[in-house]
Amino acid sequence: MPEIKKSKLSVYSFLPLLAAIVWGFGFVAQVSGIESVPPIFYNGVRFILASIVLIPLFIILDRKTYKTTIINTIKYGSIAGIFLCIAASIQQFGLVLTSSAAKGGFFTSLYAIFISIGEFLIFKKKISKYVWISVFVSIVGLLLICLGSDGDITNFTVTAGDLVLLLCAVAFAAHIIFIDKVIEKVSPVLFSIVQFFTVGIISLIYSLIFEDPTLSAIKSAGIPILYGGVVSCGIGYTLQIFSQKSRTPILTGIMFSTESAFALLGGALILHERLNAVSILGCVLVLFSVVLSQISGYLKKL
Repeated sequence: MPEIKKSKLSVYSFLPLLAAIVWGFGFVAQVSGIESVPPIFYNGVRFILASIVLIPLFIILDRKTYKTTIINTIKYGSIAGIFLCIAASIQQFGLVLTSSAAKGGFFTSLYAIFISIGEFLIFKKKISKYVWISVFVSIVGLLLICLGSDGDITNFTVTAGDLVLLLCAVAFAAHIIFIDKVIEKVSPVLFSIVQFFTVGIISLIYSLIFEDPTLSAIKSAGIPILYGGVVSCGIGYTLQIFSQKSRTPILTGIMFSTESAFALLGGALILHERLNAVSILGCVLVLFSVVLSQISGYLKKL
């Protein structure tokens, strides 16, 4: 019996890494998808798909949800969906401007640091010295990414896309802070279904008014849409739920943080993106800063 339990724990411990791989390559799907379909329409379809994919998981895990919890879940899930819609839309515009899965992954990953800053500004929660170190290291990393992004290390360039992706990280941090305050009052899987469905509906309404999606474009972006909806959102979120069974939260946080590294790998392997040594060093520093922010609570106890 002890050996079986140990084996299960080992599997659960590595699920966050699998989730990080799925999410990291999701940036590749997003960049590929928006080459064929309008960016917000892509969001609309993939989030609707994600909400549908999670329905069986809800039936299996949360079928005994009480009526009061369902009402709270629908209410808070809808609000979270608005937050997520804003964040995901900003991210899509950033990816349109940069056309880089690597930049999308590393800039977005900074939400982990912005969460601590946001909690300090809103709830006066003290920030540890390790988070401040993370902030400093991440700034240096971003400067190096911008310094080497055009292949000329003598030319420092901050593009509009870089700023939009940075804003996207702030928006994702706000979304996660909100979830953290309501998660104990909701059914987790149904909560995700509601927020994904909310994002999908808002995005599709926006797209029908301001964008011009065509049937042929949708067909050409079929694989990126399916990956973004079924794999990245649906399967990725399922992996995240089961990752919570791990008894190694520090290791789990570190593994989740490697999402940006897999975005870089996916961009290089599939989209043939190339970064010079300066930009790669910047990516390493950003990854380090995000991991440090994840383990800052543990370090304070040492």
